[in-house]
Amino acid sequence: MSDDVRDQGRRSTAATLKRRQAGPIDRYVGTRITAERQLRGMSSFDLGRRLGFTVVQMKKYERGQSRIPVGTLCAVSEILDVPLTRFLPVERGPLRQAAACREEITRTLLQMPDVECLASLSDLLTILVRYRTSVN
Repeated sequence: MSDDVRDQGRRSTAATLKRRQAGPIDRYVGTRITAERQLRGMSSFDLGRRLGFTVVQMKKYERGQSRIPVGTLCAVSEILDVPLTRFLPVERGPLRQAAACREEITRTLLQMPDVECLASLSDLLTILVRYRTSVN
């Protein structure tokens, strides 16, 4: 294959990606950002301000209406103090099961207004993790 053909293919792929509209993965990433932000009691206004975006743009990212740049996603990860992978879909296997459990726990915790109960659950989880890591 000649270099010209290869370059044309690269340009064509890049042009397709630039034109691509937000899709299911963008919506998934947006819902993960929203869940993590809410878990920390942060408003979309506050997160947007820290990133240098308007609340309207943050809502577009969170609803999956706009594609979020990787650099911005990295900044969100740092601000919310979560690993970047927390925002990415897990395809299969035990990691998918763990992600589903984490999401269910997050949804449940977001509905719990009792701070003392949340603190007790946090202590319980810490003890459980320590126990499981010492046994294995």
